[in-house]
Amino acid sequence: MDPLLNTLEKYLELEQTGEGEYICTCPFHDDNKPSCSVNTKKRIYFCHACSAKGSALKLLSKVTDYPEQVIKNQLNELNDLKNGLPDFDVEIGKQALYKNKEMLSYLVKERGWSLEIIKQENIGWDTRRSRITIPIYNIFKDLLNVRFYKPKAGPNDYKVLNLRGFGTGRLYGVDQTKREDTIYICEGEPDRLRALSEGMLSVSSTSGAGHFSNNWSSYFKDRFVVILYDGDEAGRTGAKKVSRVLAGITKDCRSIEFQDNQDLTDYFNGSGTRESLEVLVEQSTPMVVEQEAGESIHQETFEVTLSESSEQEYFHKRVKMKVMISGKTLSPYLVPRKIKISCPMPQLGMCKGCNLNFAGGSKQLEFNSNTEETLQLIETSVDSHSRIYKDKCGINSRCKLFTAEILEAQNVEEAKVIPNMDFSTDESEYVMRQIFYVGHGLKPNSSYQIEGLTLPHPKTQQVTYLIEIAEPLEDSVHSFVFTEELLKAMKVFRVQQDSKET
Repeated sequence: MDPLLNTLEKYLELEQTGEGEYICTCPFHDDNKPSCSVNTKKRIYFCHACSAKGSALKLLSKVTDYPEQVIKNQLNELNDLKNGLPDFDVEIGKQALYKNKEMLSYLVKERGWSLEIIKQENIGWDTRRSRITIPIYNIFKDLLNVRFYKPKAGPNDYKVLNLRGFGTGRLYGVDQTKREDTIYICEGEPDRLRALSEGMLSVSSTSGAGHFSNNWSSYFKDRFVVILYDGDEAGRTGAKKVSRVLAGITKDCRSIEFQDNQDLTDYFNGSGTRESLEVLVEQSTPMVVEQEAGESIHQETFEVTLSESSEQEYFHKRVKMKVMISGKTLSPYLVPRKIKISCPMPQLGMCKGCNLNFAGGSKQLEFNSNTEETLQLIETSVDSHSRIYKDKCGINSRCKLFTAEILEAQNVEEAKVIPNMDFSTDESEYVMRQIFYVGHGLKPNSSYQIEGLTLPHPKTQQVTYLIEIAEPLEDSVHSFVFTEELLKAMKVFRVQQDSKET
């Protein structure tokens, strides 16, 4: 399965013209016949009529009206599906719920889910599991998972289960994040469905209050965000996690703290209304996020040339620039992305002030393209990794008792880049720089627009870059079209033969 091709086919009528090459009508102008060439291998497009060109992400952004970074995140999720899309019939579950009058009545009267929202969100009933089914979609309307929710679950029951093999944490409701200026983030699917029933555009994480991916930040750019997590310790901690991920991204971010052990549904089932909630939001203050040691918070991105990017004013700043990959190492690095730090917590003197002690004996750490330590994990020993874990986790430097379990790994590619001549100015200095791209698949001798942090190399202190985004650009070579006019113009170079010699 090629996620890019399958997604393009949902929005454009593609006609194949070669291996990985297609033609379609161009969405960038009033096109009455196919004039736009799309190459799914190079992930680029070029219109022969209006000369629109760029990456396939830009093309999908045009036809879906979602930002390019959102498109990239969604395609990455599809690429990460090891078993393809789930084989699950949503319609069977919907029909089963409509027949189960008792459960349908419970959802409407006690949970507060409106019939309109139940239908809109394709909520169903799984007879075998005796659970509510909540389908999870991406922005392209692909089914990625099904959540099996058990109302009034007992202490020995799992409240929510996943479709086996598809339980990766996702943002439920991501397909609606472009609709309004204000968006509410709920702690779980039931609260999100209640919020929707109250007319509030909302989303939730499918992996609980403790997880909110950095990759989701682009869905909330320049939005007014209200966090509605539960009134318990996990909810308060989770709300702070969300605010840290969204720092510098949103127009405004606020959190409403409910009474002890109360959630959004409890609030509405009591005396709360949407109007009274809006009053609480107006009376609240924007969340202030303090930067922890070693953590990079989202910030403004500066569009610069490759030579400008090494100037001191861009130290630890995000930069965007157009480059060509002049070379790369033979094999990418494989470094931790998410790890679990655990400790048996013996009653030692040095354990009293340990952050791991306060966290209950275990803690998860994430290393991503916004975290400088990701660069420090490259070309270092296991002992060096342990020191980094200690620093980031707040563990005493003498501790040898903790264990680190790698939950997720990630590729980091090392490459050399030079200015892209198609986009460089005459004043732009020709330089070569080293980059580290958190991802896989950079192609040598190809043009990219890259974006990431300007950092000192941990060993040499030379300027380098931890790159988060690398989008292919179509240069003059790839977009070259041999026309009749060009053929006539080139005839001036034809050698004139002497008639006598002939």
